[in-house]
Amino acid sequence: ITVTANTPPQISIALPVLTGIVGETFSFDASATQDIDNDTLGYLWNLDVFPGINNNLLSSANAVSTVLSTDIYGTYQVSLNVTDGLELSTQQLTVEVLPARFGSARFGNHAWSLNQ
Repeated sequence: ITVTANTPPQISIALPVLTGIVGETFSFDASATQDIDNDTLGYLWNLDVFPGINNNLLSSANAVSTVLSTDIYGTYQVSLNVTDGLELSTQQLTVEVLPARFGSARFGNHAWSLNQ
């Protein structure tokens, strides 16, 4: 009997620019993720850190790609868990969102405007 060890998935995410302004979206694509054993992969995107109270900002949690929509300035941390059914691999990404230079922005539940 030959026993072959399973190899965990190798996560590869096409990285967007990870800094922007309030209202911008950030696309994450993990279609280049590989599994040496050719196992079927499962994906789970999480929004681990976010400013404010709205954590429903990812377009899809269980797809190979997702889009982060930003509604408040601050730090957002997105993680991707990929499993091949036996092993789990994780990668985290940090997105910094700056307030709009002109116009309005939100911080938590408070709105403010730069224009009069």
